[in-house]
Amino acid sequence: MPTLVVIAIVVAILMAAILTLTTINIVQNGKRGLNGKSVEDILGKPAKKAIPGDIFALSKRDVMRLFYAAEAPEFKSMKGEYKASLIPVGILAYANNFYAHHIMGPGHWEAKALDMLPKNWTGV
Repeated sequence: MPTLVVIAIVVAILMAAILTLTTINIVQNGKRGLNGKSVEDILGKPAKKAIPGDIFALSKRDVMRLFYAAEAPEFKSMKGEYKASLIPVGILAYANNFYAHHIMGPGHWEAKALDMLPKNWTGV
């Protein structure tokens, strides 16, 4: 077999695998929106009593539902330091983790929320 044919076959197989995994990943998300569940329903306990392990134990569909159900905190309440991590759910979890930590920018990502906006800022 000529080398170009072998390369084309390998590329086609890789593209089919990527397309299949991406389709499965999208299906694992479930339908967008709350689907009638509150944060407490999804976690099985009040959010204030939840620990990171409770979120890591959720399926990808429930993590997405939690994302939609949880309200974002007010910016002014976020002063300080927080620890964040990627939640390893879904068929592409480890590929996402590899991409985020090695390709997007190696190293440990940290962030800090500060109330540095001008008093008259309207968010536009």
